[in-house]
Amino acid sequence: MNEYWGARDGAPRSVRIAADTDELVAQRDQIRAEGEPEAESDRSNLSGSDHSEQTAQLICELVRLSEEVENLKAALRTRAVIDQAKGIIMAAQRVDADHAFQVLREQSQHENRKLRDVAAEIVRNTSRD
Repeated sequence: MNEYWGARDGAPRSVRIAADTDELVAQRDQIRAEGEPEAESDRSNLSGSDHSEQTAQLICELVRLSEEVENLKAALRTRAVIDQAKGIIMAAQRVDADHAFQVLREQSQHENRKLRDVAAEIVRNTSRD
């Protein structure tokens, strides 16, 4: 968990931001359910409920960005395997990269499997030989 400092009613407070998406969603829901007390009018124009909603929106955005980062990490990990499988197909069938990718895509659709799984199997089977 990372810890960030924010202000509430002019006083510093610690807001814990979880790395776990489920915990972030639970925090958001708890904030929405409980709300926050009214802020003093001379310190803020936002009411306590506005603070709660703003915090909940920030947590939602953090959840969305965390999921996007994880998806991008997975894409980077699988890209290398897909490129290796394309190279194997290119060498075996003497075709260009676009055609090799088409072969992978068609095999993926035919078997109703993720393309990265088909690619990983091709690389695994080739490395055994």
